Amino acid sequence: MAVTRTGKAYTIPVADGAIRASDLLQIKTGPQDPGLVSYEPAHGNTAACTSSIGYVDGDQCILRYRRYPIEQGRVFVVSRCASVRHLLGSPA
Repeated sequence: MAVTRTGKAYTIPVADGAIRASDLLQIKTGPQDPGLVSYEPAHGNTAACTSSIGYVDGDQCILRYRRYPIEQGRVFVVSRCASVRHLLGSPA
């Protein structure tokens, strides 16, 4: 990838048709430059991620955590991790 900002070439890995925004931080004009950042207004081009514990299908309105539908209260009960219960809005 060639960047006119620095005039140098950088190698940014592409996985599943996407790059990690944090990989752009290596593109700097000098030591004081924090690096290039991405700007994504309204998340119109945000890529999806792979998860082994969650499942989301926006077209079918399916949202699951550890194979349990989110709308079932069991999601909160099966989790032993207090921080996950907190993030999902369940009382401790």
